[in-house]
Amino acid sequence: IKMTVGEDIRKIRKEKKITQKQLGELCEPQIAESTIRKYELGLLNPKIETVDKIAKALGVDSFSLYSWEQATEVLNKSINEKERLFANMEEMGYFCNRDDEDIWIEYPDHVRINCEESDLEELLKETSSFLKFKLEELRKRKT
Repeated sequence: IKMTVGEDIRKIRKEKKITQKQLGELCEPQIAESTIRKYELGLLNPKIETVDKIAKALGVDSFSLYSWEQATEVLNKSINEKERLFANMEEMGYFCNRDDEDIWIEYPDHVRINCEESDLEELLKETSSFLKFKLEELRKRKT
């Protein structure tokens, strides 16, 4: 039987010999000790982004803390975001290709560069940041 996210957090935290307070302080941004306690007791369910922060603070892979449903949601979200990114890139004349070993981007002038999975993640993050910026800009104009 799979343990809950909170039970997994508690188990790994205890293995690492750190307190709930220390774990909260290791997270960026920090998470209150009382919130960590609620996660571990199952009184509060952390968002996927929070699970990622806690996993990073614990030095483990996020998937070791996710429930099956959360892991599936994360994978599907990542796949959908990348598909949207690739579609947007293609509309602008850029093509992202991959085979078993390599990922590369072909530019409109036929220059081809190799990239890593982390480069694609950074593009996604930057795209989201820019979109949030533009939405706030629109809000300021309309209010």
